[in-house]
Amino acid sequence: MTELLIVVAMMGLLAAILLPSLSASRKAGMGVKCLANLRTIAGLVRSYSESHDDIVAPVLWEKDTFWDHGEQSGWDIQTGRWSRLPAELLTLWQCSVQKLPYTGNSRALGVDGRFVTPRRRSYPVNTNLWYEPTRLILAYDVQPSMVGRAFWINSGLPNVADISDETDGRWIGNSGSARPVLSTEPGERGPHARGAFGMAFGDGRAAEYSQYSPDFVFWSGPRWWPLDIGSDHMSD
Repeated sequence: MTELLIVVAMMGLLAAILLPSLSASRKAGMGVKCLANLRTIAGLVRSYSESHDDIVAPVLWEKDTFWDHGEQSGWDIQTGRWSRLPAELLTLWQCSVQKLPYTGNSRALGVDGRFVTPRRRSYPVNTNLWYEPTRLILAYDVQPSMVGRAFWINSGLPNVADISDETDGRWIGNSGSARPVLSTEPGERGPHARGAFGMAFGDGRAAEYSQYSPDFVFWSGPRWWPLDIGSDHMSD
C-alpha cells in the first residue's frame, strides 16, 4: 500500500512539472501557425492591391460585419473573397492562439464610411504611400485585455469580420505634419507565448514581438486622411 501511495505521489509530482511545459509548448506551436497565417494575409493584401491599381481593401468605418451575413465588405472579407479564401471559424483570418480575428490597421488599409451614413466617404489607400513597408503593420493580434471593450466590442462573436482599429483616435501625429509617423505604444501582454503579439507587415513578412515598439509603425508616410479625423471622421 505504501509503495502505491509513493507511485501516485510521484505521478502527481511529474504531472505538476510537465503540464506547464506541455502547455507552453502547445502555445508556442500555435504561435508558429499564427505567424504563418499573418504571413499569408500580408501576401494576400499585397496581391489584392496589385490587381486593383495598387489600392488595398479598406476597413469599414464603425460598422460591425460578419463573414456569413450583413455587409459583405471590409478589408478581410474583400481580400478573402478575391483570393477565394473566405473565412469561417479557425481559418487563416483568425489567430490560432486566441481564436479571434486579426485587427486591421486602418491607417495602412484605408477606411470606408459609406455603409454608415450616406454623407460619409471612402478613403482608399494606395500602396505607393507605404513609405516604410518593412516597419508598417498591416494586421495584428487583438490585445486580450481589450476584448469586449471599445472598438473591439464584438471581436469574440462567431464569424465576426473586419475587426479594425479605426476608432482608436491616434491619427494626426507629429502635430498634423504632412508626413506623420504613428508609432505603436507599449502594450499589455499579447496572446502568444511570453506575452508576444503576432504582426503582419507591408513587405509581406510576419513576426512575433513581446511588446509594441517605436521600431514598428501604424503609419509613416504622407497623410491621406482629413484633418478632422478626430471629430466627424469620415464626413464630407
